[in-house]
Amino acid sequence: MVLTTLADFIPSGQDAILQCVHPCPDCPPMNLLVRLVLLVCLAVLPAIGVHFHTQVRLREAGEQAVREEARRILHLVQAEQARIFEGIRQVLLTVRETQVLMSGEAAPCQAFLERIGTHLPAGQEIHVTDPERRVLCSSNRGAVGIWVGDREHIRQALATGKFVIGSRINSRMNGKPAVPFAIGYRRGDGRQGVVTMSVGLDWLHASMAGKPLPPNTSIILADRHGAPLAQIPEPPGGDGALPAAYEGLIARTTDGTVELLDPEGVPRVVAYSPADAGMRGLFFAVGLDKRVVRAPVETAWRFGQFSLGLALAAAIAAAIGAHRLWLKRPIEAIVGVAEGWSRGDFSVRLQARGIEEIAHLSSALNAVAEAAADRERSLSLAASVERRMADIFASISDGVVEVGADGRIAFANDKARSLLASGRRLVGEDLRDILPNPEFRAAFERVAETGRAEEVESWHEGGAHWLTVRAVRSAEGIAVAIADVTARRSAQLALQQADRERRAALAQLETLLENAPLGFAFFDAEHRFVRLNDVLARIDGMSVAAHLGRRIEDLMPASGAAIVPILDEVLATGRAVAHHEMSGETPAQPGVRRHWLTSFYPVDSPGDSRHVGAVVMEISALKEAERDLRAAKEEAEEANLAKSKFLAAASHDLRQPVQSLLLLASALRTALDRHPAQRLVDHVTTSVQSLRQLLESLLDISRLDAGIVEADIRPVEVGELLDRLRDEYAPRAAAAGLRLRVVRRGGMVATDPVLLQRVLRNLVENAIRYTRKGGIVVGCRRRGDRLRIDVIDSGIGIPPEEHGRIFREFVQIDNPARDRNLGLGLGLSIVKRLAEVLGARIFVESTPGVGSRFSVEVPRSASEVEPARPTVAEARGLAGRVLVIDDEPLLRLALTLQLGDWGLEVMDAADADQAVRHVRLTGVAPDVVIADYRLADGRTGIEAIAAVAAVAGPSRHSVVLTGDTAPDRIAEVRRSGHHLLHKPVSPDVLRKRLESWLSPVA
Repeated sequence: MVLTTLADFIPSGQDAILQCVHPCPDCPPMNLLVRLVLLVCLAVLPAIGVHFHTQVRLREAGEQAVREEARRILHLVQAEQARIFEGIRQVLLTVRETQVLMSGEAAPCQAFLERIGTHLPAGQEIHVTDPERRVLCSSNRGAVGIWVGDREHIRQALATGKFVIGSRINSRMNGKPAVPFAIGYRRGDGRQGVVTMSVGLDWLHASMAGKPLPPNTSIILADRHGAPLAQIPEPPGGDGALPAAYEGLIARTTDGTVELLDPEGVPRVVAYSPADAGMRGLFFAVGLDKRVVRAPVETAWRFGQFSLGLALAAAIAAAIGAHRLWLKRPIEAIVGVAEGWSRGDFSVRLQARGIEEIAHLSSALNAVAEAAADRERSLSLAASVERRMADIFASISDGVVEVGADGRIAFANDKARSLLASGRRLVGEDLRDILPNPEFRAAFERVAETGRAEEVESWHEGGAHWLTVRAVRSAEGIAVAIADVTARRSAQLALQQADRERRAALAQLETLLENAPLGFAFFDAEHRFVRLNDVLARIDGMSVAAHLGRRIEDLMPASGAAIVPILDEVLATGRAVAHHEMSGETPAQPGVRRHWLTSFYPVDSPGDSRHVGAVVMEISALKEAERDLRAAKEEAEEANLAKSKFLAAASHDLRQPVQSLLLLASALRTALDRHPAQRLVDHVTTSVQSLRQLLESLLDISRLDAGIVEADIRPVEVGELLDRLRDEYAPRAAAAGLRLRVVRRGGMVATDPVLLQRVLRNLVENAIRYTRKGGIVVGCRRRGDRLRIDVIDSGIGIPPEEHGRIFREFVQIDNPARDRNLGLGLGLSIVKRLAEVLGARIFVESTPGVGSRFSVEVPRSASEVEPARPTVAEARGLAGRVLVIDDEPLLRLALTLQLGDWGLEVMDAADADQAVRHVRLTGVAPDVVIADYRLADGRTGIEAIAAVAAVAGPSRHSVVLTGDTAPDRIAEVRRSGHHLLHKPVSPDVLRKRLESWLSPVA
């Protein structure tokens, strides 16, 4: 293989010789010695290839032999361990089939195993477990009663009933490592147990250590988890850990061999058998020291390399000697004569002897020297004349051209070639082609006709520069002098352009200063007006001329006192003072305080005299508008505060009777069960529920404005939320003649499920209220890292100009009669506030008469869904003691009746003192205290609960009822640590709260 590869790169026969003697034109030059050495190397190259091929094959054969030896030893080790493990399996099968195990009695079993234990090698034990996975009997009496159900091999043996080789464990008796073996058995009563045998790693290591192996051979036996069972040689330090280089071999599926470094840096050829191949559950590895097994091959390889190098060195030495004797000396003589000729000494001649070819070369070179000497004498004279002419024309700074009668160039100096043709030779070319400009052609024709000199300046396209050409008649034709004037013309043009730009800039500045709606002024170092525009003059109420040359502190003492320090600061620091507000009076409007926004900046003028520029903009009208806006804002804030106070007070006063009506209606409905008047009670309940919904919506807005609603963000499965919406609203939609379709698509979002459910419920309820025909579709789709939930209806639609208003309180579209069946106008306002709490985005798209789409975008989450929280089971009654504190007799009566109907023992009190007397009289602390926030004499329910706790100890649970929707009131109750319920509270809500605290009665 190696010979074939080398032959592909070696040219054969004559081609190889020619390539060495005549290298490629692009290759660096080589001397004769190098070429001769290359020819010698080329001759011995086949021998090198043969030797190299032989050595490589020898090394490959050695490598294969090492791998085969490693596999052979691996198979021997596996066979030996298989024999040992088969013996253990037979012992376990024998114990499993004995009668003492069938009975399940511990004493006979213990006696039997103790007899067997006397025949077991040191480090080996047999145990039998009962169906509860405790050691029933053991060859080691100290292990009896130990629970071993957590062992992996015990669970596998019970599950499969087959012989199991376990992973490495530490004995619970002596703490030493061991390998467990197990097999399941079934007792006479049909219950299962396990027979196990543990073999100490010391015994297992000793069984492997006595095997004859090649020097420095390593053997590793490990379980399926990589825990070593036996290692030869033992690892340094005795840490018992599997070397990191072997860890990747355990998970492979087939046997194989690899080369690696062991922890001590020894290169090894390792044959391995993974845990899932060969003996399943066990990992075997045999490593041979690569240095030991390959030593003979390496010795032969080095000897062959030395022999080959010695032969190559001898051949090269012979080539060098021949070159020095037959080639180098004659060539050195030729070179010496050639160097004399190069110095102009053509009298030296070659006297070469020896090789015939060298002698012929010497004769030819002598003839060349004779001819060169003759030519040298002829050229010397011409060169002398040419040097004199070249010196003359080279000293001229302009280009010089001599043109013959035919118009062709007879001579051109270096400057002319550079200007006209970028250094190209011009002799023989037509000057009219080199300078085709009409001005140049006309000048040459006039010189030829009149004989008078002409001078023309024009642009030369060929050289891209301006030229001045002066032509005069000469004896042979026309002599032309050419000068490059591009720099001068460019300077003139640049100066003209700069002057135009300066004039334009000055004109623009003048226009800006005179027409800008701002005042401009320039001051010198003495604070005198140097220049100003009409706008600033009108602001001051004086003419421009009245300002010039006068100091500002003299002209306007009041304003100047504030401006002079700023002028001095700008002059001293050289830094601008921008956006500085000033106020004061001016001669234009005496007694009127005016406001200005000013900026001052340094200006350097010619002659090193420094100046300060000022820009002045009057903002008196803006200041007046700011004052009006500030007053309007304060008035709006006062109105909003008054509205909040009124809403909180009105809500509290309304909630008291509504709460009483709800509880009394619930108690009355129970008392009038199946009575004809029960329908009237249902109507009353429905009306009160509508009023309660209005108050609850007001409460939600108050709680959101108070900032006490906090989102419990966690992973939520959107599909489950959509399922609940479908189950809740599909019957309501069908009753309205609509079809509700939920396109369920799973997806995890990071949100508060309760608040998000509230948002979606409000959107679906709005869709049902404002859809006359068709239906509603609820679905979701992914949008990058967010999930968009859509509620789409075929309802009345919303005009584009109303899209922003619908999220305000009490705003409804197409409900001029304020029909309560179409809602209260608070749902979308609550939706917007809840979305802000959740960090969600709300979008609306709608077309009047076609329908609407409300979309909610929430962040996606990849976490698992939290398990659903269990709901409280319904019960017919409750057991416990409740203390009710309320100064409203009607509400206290309604609460007492309702709680009594649920089976609770109720105590009621009008204030904190009466509640304390009840507790002291009974001597029993209540399980739950329900107190109204507002009590008589300005006291609060929070104080009443504290008074009861001081006598009877803290109650397990306490509730504060309030109809106050003020944000600060809600926050106060939250801080107290008591549960908060807002009036009017539904009996169902109150019952669910009590069910979560008190024990139900069947």
